[in-house]
Amino acid sequence: MQSLISFDRASIALIEPDGEHLRVFAVSGRQPGSLSIGAVGRVHGSVTELALQERRPIVITDLVKENRFNTYRDLQQEGF
Repeated sequence: MQSLISFDRASIALIEPDGEHLRVFAVSGRQPGSLSIGAVGRVHGSVTELALQERRPIVITDLVKENRFNTYRDLQQEGF
């Protein structure tokens, strides 16, 4: 994927059977940070929720300006 588009981190998360949670299936990038395979997060308020609603990938170009989602303080602390 890195050969198609430059990114710091990309992940694949699958929705759990309860429909409320995501489980990280894969992580890749120059800066994987604290996200680990098997980590669980909420669907509601996530980038994944928006991607599913709009049926498209979501690219976040500036975390400092991003405020739509629920998980970015940890990324800012990790230097993204």
